[in-house]
Amino acid sequence: MRAWPYFRAIGEPGPVATAIDRIQSAENLDGVLQIALQEGLNPKRGFDLLLEHRGICPAIDYTLQCADRTRRIDFLRTLVRRLRSDLAANLNEAIAAIEGRVPGTASISDLIAGRDWLFEGGRFYIENSHLSSIIQASRELPDEETLRLTLDLLEYALRLAPLYHFPGEPPFENLYIDHAIYLRALVGDGIDDAISHFQEKLARGTRASAETLVSLLARLGRYEDALRVSLERLAGEGSRACPSAAELCQLSGDFKQLCELARKRGDFLAFTASLIQQGD
Repeated sequence: MRAWPYFRAIGEPGPVATAIDRIQSAENLDGVLQIALQEGLNPKRGFDLLLEHRGICPAIDYTLQCADRTRRIDFLRTLVRRLRSDLAANLNEAIAAIEGRVPGTASISDLIAGRDWLFEGGRFYIENSHLSSIIQASRELPDEETLRLTLDLLEYALRLAPLYHFPGEPPFENLYIDHAIYLRALVGDGIDDAISHFQEKLARGTRASAETLVSLLARLGRYEDALRVSLERLAGEGSRACPSAAELCQLSGDFKQLCELARKRGDFLAFTASLIQQGD
């Protein structure tokens, strides 16, 4: 039997994956994207081709629907950088038209500082639906570098006319304000204020509010507080965006609590495993 044709050895790309790396045109793009993305032979290059030839809107849609978390985050990183680059280019152009010179910086915060006139008359410089979609997806980003790039985008978003501050779902009703508070906490800014902000939203009783607080507390390493909220508000259940009580116990190394949770739920395997881990 022939070996899997696309890879010569584990981790070594085969001829098809390598060929996709060399593709520069949109010729037969549907087939290339099927092989690169859907069959997973070269997802990074496939996504780059999708973004280059089909545009940012289909790339956002594909990212949001991607079930593989590792790939989804890689794609999201690419989108954040692309959107920020496009925004910086458009702002530089707008500033040069008025001031007679290009500022020549990629920092959105620096470009808009002291230039309120950029936003007069409800002007905007990138598609607002693209901005809001990427901001909402950004909560999943694990790395500080890309989070800070997203916060740079948020500095721009917060300056937009109220017309473009789209309403969000609880607990992110004020889409840009709430996300700015959340993401700043993830990079170490205003942590206590962010926790208080999302604790107050628990009073509205939505599951999403509880999941957001649990996720935030877990990301900040406050596992005991996250576990308390999880048990009180979510019955210890998790979701794609929120760790379960059992996962929080694993993260914190609290195997005694994990054992107790397993006992209450009648989960013999988890109970036995947690006893073994306590012994270790």
